[in-house]
Amino acid sequence: NAIAIASSVITYREGKIVNEVKANADAVQTFFLSPMSPENLGKLVSSDCVLVTQVDKEIVEAQTGGLFVDMESAGAVEVLEKAGVPWVALRVITDTSLVDLPLDFNQFAKVDGNPDLRKIVLHVLRHPRLIPALLSFGRKTRMSAIYLAFFLKRYFKHRFEPEEKA
Repeated sequence: NAIAIASSVITYREGKIVNEVKANADAVQTFFLSPMSPENLGKLVSSDCVLVTQVDKEIVEAQTGGLFVDMESAGAVEVLEKAGVPWVALRVITDTSLVDLPLDFNQFAKVDGNPDLRKIVLHVLRHPRLIPALLSFGRKTRMSAIYLAFFLKRYFKHRFEPEEKA
């Protein structure tokens, strides 16, 4: 797991860059002044679909120069930009561009983009060989959430709690 901060967020839809919004430089800088600096700073690509294979990820990286990908940040950034609120996108990298995901989650997306868990479970029951890889992916995802919480706890403690006097 690695913490990554977006220098900008690229909205990527149907294989094309729609726009790119730069992060607030001051907000980004505060993370690098904390005791636990993030490991990566770069462009975040906010995609309209899950990038499943190494090839998918390489294509998007080549087109965008993006360092990491998610599906949520573009929407949040759009709202924050309209409201004039400074923002920073902080992510934990769970699956790198070098590995394929254990399942093409796009096949199981509902109209609103959320996964249809019932369909996923039925698919996995029909293909039990997927279970070990999905369990491993689930553990990585859980560890990523714990790592992000630890990072943010340290960051906010350093940023907002007064220093103890010796």
